[in-house]
Amino acid sequence: MKRIGKTINLIFVTLILLWCGPQVWAQEITTELAESAVGVDDVFSIVVKIKKDKMGSTKVEVPRESRPQHRNMAYLRESQNSSLQTTIVQGQVLVTNTTQKVLTYHAQRKGDVHIEPFMILVDGKRVRAPGLQFKIAEKSVGIQGKKNKGASPFDSMESLFSNFLGRRLDILGKGQKSSELDFFVDVEVSNMNPYQGEQFVVQWYLYANGRITDIDSLKYPALEGFWKEEISLAVALRGEPVTRDGKDYTRYMLASYAVTPIVKDRATIDAYTVKCVLASLNSFFNGAPTKEAVRSSDEAILNIKPLPEPKPDDFSGLVGEFQLQGSVDRSNITVGQPFTYKYRVAGIGQSKFMNEPQVDFGPDFEVYDVAESSRFVPPNRTEKVYSYLLVPKNLNANYINSFSSSFFDPEEGVYYTLETRPFSFNVEEGAGDTEDESEGFFKTDAGSSKFQPTFYEQVGRNVKNLRVASTWPFVVLYSFGMLLVMMFLAYQHFAGRIVYNFEKDLQTRFEHLFKLVDDGHWREASVEAVNIVYFFVNSRSRRISRSQRLEDIMTALPPSLRREIEAVLADLNHDLQRYSFAPASLVVKGNEKDQVKEKCLALQRLFERSLRDEVETS
Repeated sequence: MKRIGKTINLIFVTLILLWCGPQVWAQEITTELAESAVGVDDVFSIVVKIKKDKMGSTKVEVPRESRPQHRNMAYLRESQNSSLQTTIVQGQVLVTNTTQKVLTYHAQRKGDVHIEPFMILVDGKRVRAPGLQFKIAEKSVGIQGKKNKGASPFDSMESLFSNFLGRRLDILGKGQKSSELDFFVDVEVSNMNPYQGEQFVVQWYLYANGRITDIDSLKYPALEGFWKEEISLAVALRGEPVTRDGKDYTRYMLASYAVTPIVKDRATIDAYTVKCVLASLNSFFNGAPTKEAVRSSDEAILNIKPLPEPKPDDFSGLVGEFQLQGSVDRSNITVGQPFTYKYRVAGIGQSKFMNEPQVDFGPDFEVYDVAESSRFVPPNRTEKVYSYLLVPKNLNANYINSFSSSFFDPEEGVYYTLETRPFSFNVEEGAGDTEDESEGFFKTDAGSSKFQPTFYEQVGRNVKNLRVASTWPFVVLYSFGMLLVMMFLAYQHFAGRIVYNFEKDLQTRFEHLFKLVDDGHWREASVEAVNIVYFFVNSRSRRISRSQRLEDIMTALPPSLRREIEAVLADLNHDLQRYSFAPASLVVKGNEKDQVKEKCLALQRLFERSLRDEVETS
């Protein structure tokens, strides 16, 4: 009878799935043009609509390799939105979930555009979206020369106020000599032939001969193949009058970066694309001629020069003008008590990529820990500091030698060497000279002393002195604690709340990461790995950092965790960012997947070990 009952249940469930399956997963995919007409210089959108007869969100992805492309249009960006529609038909409630993937493009040339069917991912499943055909006309269908005949008084007031703001925005303009409204975006590169690792400045400017009544940055430069530091990003346009090619313009700064090439041979500064609406400078009232257009800066192709050979043995890897300084936090030291020696490099150039210096403090010092930090000071100065935590072993630890590092001067084309100054100390005897009473030390099997934070031993002595006066208080407290735990679990169960599991969340992210690697998407995997780095560091920090720089966020980590992961994590994050930004044509072919997977595995092992140590110490 049990077997017959199971068979009936199986048949019943199968029938329900066969009937409900098409209803739940039924989907309709369409591709359409958002605009009724498209002209040259217009910004338009291709919309992929996915309709499903089900509740819940739908995740839609368009892989880069299958993204619609055509020589007459340039891709700008993408976005996603969704909506729910509920209808009642003959007493039955029908819910339709519509998800729209919006791909935005810039029309660059006139002509017919034919888009073939292309592959998309809907909730991780590969499906094909229909293609479409449309025509790009020669003349833009924007708002140039249009007048809103049916505008209400409120529209007129809004336009009047907008024109007033535009006049305020361009108050530095000197007037318009040409009747042709126009604008363009220009890029200025301070060095077109930099050395690999040499920092230089890239700036983008907007030139306009009319009042800007509206502006939208459609595409920011990706700067693939460069490490970039932000100098300035325009949050409000501030113009200055300039003359170019015999015409008067107002120039506005859009963005300024200090960039450092991390690739060899050639690299490209890609375009900055903006959309603007211009009005005549000498007009104020609504109905004045306006022009709407999209403009992009030219791409700049740079020749990256390799550093000359041979390189000095102590070459730091840095290119620029730097200063080198060694410092200690005290002049009197005690045997067994730690102090800090700082190796500081600062100057004009990018010091983030500095190799760890070749320092040898000798047998009389124990190097307990080393920390690394760097910062950028706009417009072109950087600083990097290596902090060594040293423990004097004996009375002979009274001197630190000078250390040297070599740098490359791009102006002179030569290597130069700098040295730190040596330090002498007054050494006093401390608890570290004795073997049995050495506070802050412990003995290994080999008999050598290692530095250990004092509080570990204090905790050990306190634990030995604990005595329980009676077992009854312990039983009462234990029972009360168990009751609280049971009440909490019951509340979580009946209230339907989900307890967040950080380790499970981290594991899920790594599973997705390795799936990207196994599928050959090594660049996307590198980006996801960098996101995991920031996710982990932010979640373990003791306070919320206002800065988005990894070095600043890590300062909020517990000291023990920071010492354990900071140096290794900084190196892994740097390598992963290099794979994220470097163009495929400039990366060595063939082994990117293996290299990215190796870095991701190292990242996973680092985080798992730190979590395991956290549990053990707690």
